Order: sequence, then structure tokens, then C-alpha cells
Amino acid sequence: MRTETQQVSAQFVNSNFIKKIEDGRIKEAQTEGSAFIREFVRQESYARELITPITLQDDEIDRDENTDEPKKIVEKEPKSVATFVQFQGSGPRTWFRGPRYAIYFGKTESQHFTKSKYQLMTYQNDIRKLLSDNSVKDMADQEDLKFQQTIDALCDANIAVQETNAPAFNATSFRKAFQAMVDRKRPIGKISMTKSLYYEALDLPATSVG
Repeated sequence: MRTETQQVSAQFVNSNFIKKIEDGRIKEAQTEGSAFIREFVRQESYARELITPITLQDDEIDRDENTDEPKKIVEKEPKSVATFVQFQGSGPRTWFRGPRYAIYFGKTESQHFTKSKYQLMTYQNDIRKLLSDNSVKDMADQEDLKFQQTIDALCDANIAVQETNAPAFNATSFRKAFQAMVDRKRPIGKISMTKSLYYEALDLPATSVG
């Protein structure tokens, strides 16, 4: 991938970009433009692709009894069982409890950028938009990091139950993972994997994955 270097000025890149367009070399110009503004691969948050964010209104925020920090109390589905009885019998009477847990909040912030308007005048590109767009994706990386740390903590709390290991990345490993979810009575939703692991999956025929 071509990247900008410290020795090449923005004016040189711009003039070279315009010359390519005037000569009809559109694809080369597209490559030059893309190379100028990107040094790192940035992406949207994958955590938001797995779990849909829920927006809370002001009146949905709960107060904490000890601090002024906001929180949200979420009710968890209570457990229940069924039993077989004769026609004259009845099921056991149970006082049920609806478990609840509290979710506390934090925030993700980008860097605070400062620049003199006179220094901004020296840039031939909209550096503010570039920093703004990249900062949004940098915050997405932080969301993904927190999401992955939470998953790792949940797995470490009960490795024997939460983790399913396989010696190789093949159809058998997919089957074992799906069976483990079914055995724990958990719904099978989306599969999250790194791009490197995804490339391993390219070696598998479609009939092996299902």
C-alpha cells in the first residue's frame, strides 16, 4: 500500500494528481488520492454489528443511591420449570424473583485537536474533515476493545463452559461450536472472526461450512 512520506509535500501530490486526471489516467489518480489520506486501515465498530445499540431517553436513566453517576437497571428473565402431575394434582407453588442488574455508563472521547487558523491555511486538503472521520473510527476501535475485554472476562469466569476448543479450523470446529451453544440452550446468532481467520476460512469449500 502506498503511503504519504514526510519528504513529499501536499502541493506536489496535488499537482501530480491533477496531471494524471488531465492525461486521462483516472485509475492512477484514484490510487494517488487514496494513498495520500490513508496510512492505516480503519474500520467501523464490529461490536455494533453483533449487538444493536440501544438508545436511552432521559427519563429512562435510573439514579444511584450512593453517587450521582447515572445507571440503568435491567430486568433479567426469571427461571421457570414444568412438572408432570396426575389429573388430581397440581404443579408446585413457587414465589418467583425477577433478578435485576445495574448497568453503569462511561464515554469514549477522541483526542482534542488544536491548530491555529493561520497554520490551517497551509494545508491544501481538508485536514479537519480527515481528522474528524478518523477520530470517529478510532473511537470505534475503543468500543471494540471494551467489547472484546468484556467477552474475555466472561469466558475466563467459567472457561470449561464458555469456551469450545478445536484442533483445526474446519467444518468439525464449526459443528462443535454450534453444538456447544445448543447444549447450553443459547441461540446461535452471528460469528465474529478476525480478517486473518476469515482468510483461513477461504480454504474451506462452501459445503464444509454449511
